[in-house]
Parts: sequence; C-alpha cells; structure tokens
Amino acid sequence: MKSMPFGAKLQNHPLDNRLNDEVRRQYDASDDMLPVQPADLGDGRKARKISVALLSENGMNPKDTAAYVVSSIDKYIQIIDDNQTAYLNEIETAATDKDIVDLVKQAFEYNSDARLFEIISFALLYLHFQQTEVTITVSGNTKTERLCLYRTGRTNANDGGIDFVLKPLGKFFQVTETLDFKKYFLDFDKINRFELSFVIKTELSSDEVREQIKINAQKSLGAELVVRYINLFDDIYTLNELKSILDWVQKSHELIIQLKEIIINCFKLEYGLLD
Repeated sequence: MKSMPFGAKLQNHPLDNRLNDEVRRQYDASDDMLPVQPADLGDGRKARKISVALLSENGMNPKDTAAYVVSSIDKYIQIIDDNQTAYLNEIETAATDKDIVDLVKQAFEYNSDARLFEIISFALLYLHFQQTEVTITVSGNTKTERLCLYRTGRTNANDGGIDFVLKPLGKFFQVTETLDFKKYFLDFDKINRFELSFVIKTELSSDEVREQIKINAQKSLGAELVVRYINLFDDIYTLNELKSILDWVQKSHELIIQLKEIIINCFKLEYGLLD
C-alpha cells in the first residue's frame, strides 16, 4: 500500500478499519464478507488478506476476481496520476498572469478534482490571511505577527480531517464539497466538539450553508442538539469568498507569482517530490 502512488503517508490500520466500516454500513455485510481480514504468517507475525468469501461471491473464481480488482486499481491509479501530473506540468509552464489565473479557476468547476480544490483553496487563503497582522499579549509581553496558514496533511491522508491550521489564532479548517449535515457533525465529534472553520465547494453564501445544514439536521435531530452543533461552525468560506480573493490577487503580478509557487509546492508535496 505504502509503495503505491500517493500511498507513502497512509496508515494501514485506520485505513483498513474505515474500509471495513464503510462496507458494513453500506451493504450490511457479515464479518466474513468484510474486505480486510486478519492473516497469521506464523511466529506471531500478523498480516492482512482480502476476504476469500467476498472474492468468491456468487460463484466467482477468487483468483480471477482478485486479478480483475488489481487490474482496475492499476488503471485507476494511472488515470489519476496522468491527470494530476498534467495539471502540475501546466501550472509550472504557465507563462502569463492570465494563464495562471485561468488554471486556478479550473478548481472552481463542478467536476474538478478534490485535491485540486483543496490546494487552490489553501493557496488563496494563505495569501489572504498573510495580509493581516495580529498583536498578542501574554503575561505583559506583546508580540505582533502576521497570520500564517499551514497545511496539516495531504489530501489522501487518513488524518481525521484537519486540513489547515491558522497560526497564531489556532483556527482549524476543513475542506469539503458536501452539505450533508452528518458529515459536519461527525467531524465535530472527532475533535471533541471543538470549533471548526470550513472551505466548501458551493455557490451558496456562508449564511445559506448554515441555514441549509440546520434545516436538514432538524429533520433527524432534536432542536437543542442541532443548535449545539451549529454553534461549532466558526468561519465558512465558499466559492464566493475564494473567487473574491482571486479577483484581488490577479491585480498584482507579484501575488500571482506567489500563488503559482504555493500551488506547485503543494502538488510536489502531494506526489512525494519534496520528501
């Protein structure tokens, strides 16, 4: 797993558990049909294997099924690798401000890749926040510094969902494309109901996002519990704010070059080219 493209930072145990949990939840599968099964190599050595029962379902030959699955995964990896490498090549060779901005706008399209949207969101918000200075006083000692946004993981990392952190304010950000209230409330539960800010790929305003999540949650949960979760939403950035930041950035050649460099470095980190 770790030797495969984009897999160097994956953690096997939580990934296995998540896969089995999703299959159990969506298909009501029995334990022997869960994809990842324990294996004993002897001498106390533990390993993992794919469920033979799953590979044999409906009379299928397990070896043929396994070969087909491996072939499909290899093809999928190739498609993803080609598509993402193509974007990195395009942004690296973009020669004019207009070319760079046009490539950035691709992240706002409905069917754009999740990795692209997260990286573009980070780059724009990084430039946005670095314009602000804050003054902090601790025990009589005063310090002034600029806000700085950090990426806390890679897009495909199974890291609990914290994507960015804003220092020195300590704000946590998560990037998403869904408006399913269950996803947000689960994220709050993962971090003991600590406030989170969200970057959401939607044309709705931040107020409209809050209202839609609240209305949908009230169909399933009690009013008091819904209010408790809704109050955990810190800042919400949608495509409206991101496009506004891009409008500001494209007025400055220097900022556009900074934006390009941030995007390139983020993609190289994703591909392990900076390891």
